[in-house]
Parts: sequence; C-alpha cells; structure tokens
Amino acid sequence: MTILLVLASIIGSLVLLYWIISVFSLNTSLDKTSMTEDAFISDPRHMLVGKEGVAITPLRPVGKGDFSGELIDISSTQGIIEQGDRVRISHVDGPSIFVTRI
Repeated sequence: MTILLVLASIIGSLVLLYWIISVFSLNTSLDKTSMTEDAFISDPRHMLVGKEGVAITPLRPVGKGDFSGELIDISSTQGIIEQGDRVRISHVDGPSIFVTRI
C-alpha cells in the first residue's frame, strides 16, 4: 500500500509539472511562424545611394530634396547647398541621408 501511495505521488507530481510548463509556456524554442523572410530584408533607404535629385530647400546643412517626385529629408556633406542645386545621395547612416552637390 505504501509503494502504491509513493508511486501515485510521483506520477501526480510529474503530471502537475507538465501542466505548469505547458500553461506558462516555458518553451524557449523559437516559434516557427516568427521566422519569415521579412526579418532578413535590409533597410530600403540604402538603395537610394547614387540617386540624383534637386535641393528644394537650402541645405544648411539639413533640408529637403526632391528625388523623382519623392520628398526626402537630407543632410549636406559639403556645408551649405543652395535651393535648386542638383544633389546626389552619397550615403545613408542610420536615419540620416547624406548628399553631395553635383
């Protein structure tokens, strides 16, 4: 009778442990639905490098530029660039897009 009581206690403990783990989702593996190709797409702003446009405001050193009809906040790498000057995107650093006069 004692052996039966000990065995029932062990089985009950294992069932309780399994239930706790499943209820509180202590599973540390990655969810397969979170692994999509979208997670590996790079920042599309880097594709702007080399694109030419026009400064629609003076860049002192920050202003706006028109690149094929798209208005973009840009920063000059050459000091002041006047409104109407043609510019080329030289590089992107974080949220900042830098241009040079052409």
